[in-house]
Amino acid sequence: MDLHEIDAHLQIRQALGRYCRGVDRGEREVMLSAYHPDAIQEHGYFHGKPADLIDLLIERMDRTGHVTQHHVTNWLIEVDGDTARVEAYCIIWNPEVDEETGALKAVQSRSRYLDRFEKRDGAWKIVHRRLVLDWAEPGPDGKPLPRHTKVTRGGRHEADPSHDFFQLPPLRGG
Repeated sequence: MDLHEIDAHLQIRQALGRYCRGVDRGEREVMLSAYHPDAIQEHGYFHGKPADLIDLLIERMDRTGHVTQHHVTNWLIEVDGDTARVEAYCIIWNPEVDEETGALKAVQSRSRYLDRFEKRDGAWKIVHRRLVLDWAEPGPDGKPLPRHTKVTRGGRHEADPSHDFFQLPPLRGG
């Protein structure tokens, strides 16, 4: 691994950490610092600009008044010039409130981020993120989470979205 790749790995891991810290603390600018301005986010029910998703997440999490936790545990980083493909595993604890009873439960899920990073003006940041849900506990009402059906689900072998993500042609030049 040369210095360029080492720099890429360190900056990419820092960006992942900033994003998770920003989500957990409700800090919009910290979350946004992980993305280039023209980035695209695919997050289940949401497809669009990260800033719009971040606003939705902060509003939703502020309603509960409780802290979330996002833990990035494993990552695979493939650097090709000034682009990189990154798969990062996340364990997430989100407080969910049962709308009928008001009961609070810390719901755990296991997800992955499939990110495309680019280095621009010396900074490695996300240009495309796709959330993949591998597993989630039921919410406090006993219903499976997420309640929406548009989330990308993980799978085995070729059925997993990461299979195609890492089989794409080299990143260089595009």
